[in-house]
Amino acid sequence: MGTFDALTKMYDLVSGSSDPILLKSVLEVQQDLIRLQEENRLLRQEVNELKNQEITRSTLKYEGNAYYQNENGPYCTTCFDVQGKLVRLALKKIEYQDFLVGVCGNCNSEDVVTTEKNLTAEEERKRRSNSIKNTSRLARETNNRNQFKGF
Repeated sequence: MGTFDALTKMYDLVSGSSDPILLKSVLEVQQDLIRLQEENRLLRQEVNELKNQEITRSTLKYEGNAYYQNENGPYCTTCFDVQGKLVRLALKKIEYQDFLVGVCGNCNSEDVVTTEKNLTAEEERKRRSNSIKNTSRLARETNNRNQFKGF
């Protein structure tokens, strides 16, 4: 017999009683039981969510300023680290650059995302060097345009 059944049986036994203190005590115990059952349900739900989050965390890999799960991604590091949510990043190309920027639709964070996985150190150095060259070229072009505006 479960706890709730035992309380119901107890209530049935005392319901014929004319003692209001006894009836009130049984009702209070029944209300406490209902509150404890709800608290237990919420705690079990939280434990399951934490277990699922830990399982997800174990399958994620951090690469190029984003999380990847198997071949899926990139996912926002801020959303997962803070809220435990896997939110896919929208990728946008920046003009004159060799990299992409990942934009999160949930927290609105933006970060450079290396889309090519497992870059060697030499490839990463070349990518950064090209990025610096492109930035310098863009600055020169902007400077040249500004000089022509003066004429």
